[in-house]
Amino acid sequence: MKYHLIIYIVALLTIISCKKETTVQEEFEKASEKETWHYIAVPGMVCRDNSNTGIGVRLRNHSNKVIIYLEGGGGCFNGVTCAVNPGTYGQLAFDSWKSIGLQFGIFDKNSNLNPFKDWNCIYVPYCTGDVHSGTNYSADVNFLYSDQKMVGHDNISLALEALKEYFGTRLDEVFLTGSSAGGYGTLINADQVIEAFPAAKTTILDDSGPVLMAQNVQPDCLDDLWQNLFLTHIPSDFSSYTTGKYSTPMKSIYEYLGTKHPTVQFGLISSLEDIVIREFYGYGTNNCAKTTVVPAPLPAIDYKNALLHLRDSVLSPYNNWKTFYVSDASHTFNLLPGAMSKEVNGVKYGEWINDLRNGTARHIHD
Repeated sequence: MKYHLIIYIVALLTIISCKKETTVQEEFEKASEKETWHYIAVPGMVCRDNSNTGIGVRLRNHSNKVIIYLEGGGGCFNGVTCAVNPGTYGQLAFDSWKSIGLQFGIFDKNSNLNPFKDWNCIYVPYCTGDVHSGTNYSADVNFLYSDQKMVGHDNISLALEALKEYFGTRLDEVFLTGSSAGGYGTLINADQVIEAFPAAKTTILDDSGPVLMAQNVQPDCLDDLWQNLFLTHIPSDFSSYTTGKYSTPMKSIYEYLGTKHPTVQFGLISSLEDIVIREFYGYGTNNCAKTTVVPAPLPAIDYKNALLHLRDSVLSPYNNWKTFYVSDASHTFNLLPGAMSKEVNGVKYGEWINDLRNGTARHIHD
């Protein structure tokens, strides 16, 4: 009896150990059969703690359109910010989040106001602390967090490779958006998304992640801090489409995208007094003298003026950049219940998104 039991256990362990792991593309096929949210671990994609991560997908077999959403969650550049910034993200985190955060706003499949209700949906989680921008595989943050993998840009490159393999050339429209840290990520990664699907019409929408020129709001010392820590990706052709008019590569991003991609539509939605981003930029106060304590939010009027300057002076040379400004202090819109019915000056957010896609959007402001 013992002999037979041992043989059985050995055989069972052999079967388990030899079980073929599913590939990324096989996981896509599984997801397409159910048309519900499905997590796919992508080899090479890592969080800042070096654990594997991946993407969430909700596929529609009849659709040749895809929306890619970059999650937010702050930044990691000192002990305070890293402590509240996610450093890992896997299957369990996705399973907990999909029924809470991935059913509303741009992911609401029951709302006729949602332009994306019948689209393929891709969710890119955030666990690199670098606003999806980094290429640093060994970042040290104030000696508190060492050997951090701040590789958000490279993670998105890997996700795009998986998407290209699955969709091939059948996509006719791509919409890239993200909120907060993910909003900044849309700006940094817009170029590689556009170039990944050259035959598709692409639209880019930044939700609550504005890069601002005003030194009293976003001083260059913050740009330099993040650039040096994250090793933010700068495209090889960046200097070919920028003039050096702006003081840092980060502040030149609108010029780069607007000049290189004149047929792509770009949008920004933001609250004029966004309390979260005002605190985030507060780390730049006094030439970044206090980046290790929670700062007071910047004055609302300074932030508002910086956003108006962005619209009226920085974006005005480009017909393909449009803004949707909300007169309150809220932060992010894309995943909120009822987001598409948010109305400013008689225009609903969902309507404005469609106008943006079609190249007919206007600047909207209360």
